[in-house]
Amino acid sequence: AAAEALVKGYTDLRNQGTTRETITATPRILESLIRISESLAKMELREEVTEADVAEAIRLLKAATYAAAIDPETGLIDMEQLIVGMGHARRKRAKDIEGLLQEVLAERLSAGDTLTTIDNMKAVVNERLADRKEQVASEAEFMSALRACETQGLCRRQGKQIEAR
Repeated sequence: AAAEALVKGYTDLRNQGTTRETITATPRILESLIRISESLAKMELREEVTEADVAEAIRLLKAATYAAAIDPETGLIDMEQLIVGMGHARRKRAKDIEGLLQEVLAERLSAGDTLTTIDNMKAVVNERLADRKEQVASEAEFMSALRACETQGLCRRQGKQIEAR
């Protein structure tokens, strides 16, 4: 009965994610639930774990991780929030902005217009975001996308200039 409660509690935690990219419970969480449940039984000098121990372990885990692992934009538990420091919605937005910047760099390269300013490039990306009815990129979001493109070798920054490669 306790094993079934553990499986059900763990799968409920896993299923809180709305997409495959949102991690809500890892195998490490399952191991923690097992250890906490066992510890609760030992505290009461019992050899066997009860369903009540499992329920308390799940409650303790939720209470301990809730504040740190809640994605502020979705309100759902997202374990990546703890690891990466940003929730699923912000990770997706960062990927979207990076993708737009890659598109713009590729277009400039194919047109033979490889040199531009950071401000120009940001303006083009923001125009495309506006066309999609999305919020314009903040300075931090754009610079993060630019660094990612530089790391991939798609562009090179020289002062306030960007060279598409």
